[in-house]
Amino acid sequence: FDLLSVLIPLIETEVLTIQDREVPIADGFRLFATQALSSSSTAEMTRTKVLSSFNLWAHVVVYSLSLAEMAHVVAQQNPSIPRFFVTSFLSSLNALAGSHARFRLAFRDVLKWGRRIGAA
Repeated sequence: FDLLSVLIPLIETEVLTIQDREVPIADGFRLFATQALSSSSTAEMTRTKVLSSFNLWAHVVVYSLSLAEMAHVVAQQNPSIPRFFVTSFLSSLNALAGSHARFRLAFRDVLKWGRRIGAA
């Protein structure tokens, strides 16, 4: 199943086709997508496909939060976790990420971690 073979016609025609049925999109429908900046060959092939349809997308560049900003957000959402613990944990993860090329510190994972620890 190729996701782009579904998404591109959906964007171009505003109709989703599923098993020979056409479903029109709702008023105000918006599609948000993110692109990971990895260097794997699969990601490179996908990036090439996406680049060929760039005229269909609006582009917004969002820079990653700093470690201090991540720690602030996690601490605000999970007041039961001491701020120093969040900061030292994120610093350790960042050091680990720097020593392993395939490891990346994703903010979504940091938020999940905060929710799990905060609930414990």
